[in-house]
Amino acid sequence: MRLPILLLAAVTSTPLATAVVIPGAVTDSILPTLCGAKFGPCPANSTCKQINPLCNPGINPLSTRCLGYCVPTTTTPTDPPVLTPQGYQPCGGFRMNPAPTCPTGTICVDDPYVGGCGMACDAPGICVTPDTFCGGIAGFRCPGTKICIDDPRDECSAETGGADCGGICV
Repeated sequence: MRLPILLLAAVTSTPLATAVVIPGAVTDSILPTLCGAKFGPCPANSTCKQINPLCNPGINPLSTRCLGYCVPTTTTPTDPPVLTPQGYQPCGGFRMNPAPTCPTGTICVDDPYVGGCGMACDAPGICVTPDTFCGGIAGFRCPGTKICIDDPRDECSAETGGADCGGICV
């Protein structure tokens, strides 16, 4: 149950004490953690929410000691998660000397977890076992966190106008 709390605070930017209601600040009878003024900063993963909107450090230099209460910090991811390789052996590319080759039963493909133009720009690729089919006309998905890439062994490629090309899971 969330209850509002009435807080009487002497704010350094005004000569009078100010009564402020903090809506929803008390949860299950637990008082909020005060911050600012003489209370100092909030603990990790929380920020200090100023109580008195008139307490403004940019306008009044005395208000650098504004009283507040700690609220949890919320983060919103702005970038998609970066894919990481799943322990694949490097291969190909002229940047690695000598360029490693793949074991029998595996093929060397551009590393889809690294941006850029791959082996076409002499960057190394990764060795994969092409045993799990994906994509195609049925749109088969890869298991778990693996992704579907074009199968370099066939002549079908979406980049050259091929439709419903099959791929392999990496």
